[in-house]
Amino acid sequence: MGVFVRGLPVAALLACGPSAFGSETSESSGGDDGDAIAACAAFDDDFDGCREAPDCQYYDNRYAIGPSCQVDIEWEGRCLPRGDAFEGGRRAFYRRDGDRLDWVLAEQWCSYLDAEVPGFTECGRGDNDPAECACFCQGDVCPWEAEHQAMLACEIPSPCGVYMPNGDQPGLSAVETCMLTALRDRELGNLHVDLNLGDFGRDSWVHILYSGDAWRNGYDWSFGDCRPPAWEPLERCTLKDPSFFEACLASQDPAEQMNCMDPAQWMQSCVVQGPACE
Repeated sequence: MGVFVRGLPVAALLACGPSAFGSETSESSGGDDGDAIAACAAFDDDFDGCREAPDCQYYDNRYAIGPSCQVDIEWEGRCLPRGDAFEGGRRAFYRRDGDRLDWVLAEQWCSYLDAEVPGFTECGRGDNDPAECACFCQGDVCPWEAEHQAMLACEIPSPCGVYMPNGDQPGLSAVETCMLTALRDRELGNLHVDLNLGDFGRDSWVHILYSGDAWRNGYDWSFGDCRPPAWEPLERCTLKDPSFFEACLASQDPAEQMNCMDPAQWMQSCVVQGPACE
C-alpha cells in the first residue's frame, strides 16, 4: 500500500510567549564576559583560528524563536567564548543582546556544543528566564515529552509493534491488521506509527485505555533543516465507531487502506488532557 503524507508543521504547539525579536530588552553582557565575547568574535570568519584559540569555541548557527516556538535559523558560523566543559545532556543558553535574544544550544537541533558559554545564561538557572526557554529540550525531556513518557509508564502492552509505512507492500500487513483490529475491538494497548520520509517525518502514539477512550500525541521531526521535534500536547479522544475500522479491514482499495492507517483518521472529539492510566 502507499505512504500517507500529512502536513508536517515546523512549529511546536506549546505557546512560548513573545517573539525572540524585540520581545526582551536589556543591556548586552558587559565586563569580563563582554570582553571575552568580543575577543572570540574576532575569529567569526576564521574557523581554524577559533578552534585553536584556547578560550574560544566555534558555533555553527543562530536561532531565533518566534511565537508558538517557531524556529528561524541563520547558518552563520561564529566564534564564542569557551567555559567549563560538560558531559551530555540537551541544554539551552541565552543572552539578551539589545532588543533580541541570542540563543546557543547543546546537543539538539544540529548543535554539538560541549562547553558552557561565558556571558550566556542557561535556561532554568536564571532569575528571569524568557518564556522561550520552554521551547527547548532540557536534559532528557523536550516540551510535551514528559506527558508522553508518563503514558508509556502505564502498564499497557504494545501488541502490534511499530508500524512503518511501506509503499511497496500490497494489502494490509500483519502490523496494520493488528492495529486496526485493536482499534475496532477497543483492545488495551499502545500503538506507534513511525512515518519516515528521509530528512523529515512524524512519530505518532495512540494509547487505548481500559475506558475504551484513547490518548494521542506525537511529534514531527526534521534532519534536513535542523528544526526541533514539534511535540503536540496530549489529547484524550473518542475512537471512531467500530464499523469504521471493520470497513478498513475489509477494504481492497489501496488509497482507502492508506487513509485508514493515518492516526488522525482513527478518532474524534479530542480535548487536551493530561496523562492517565485508566
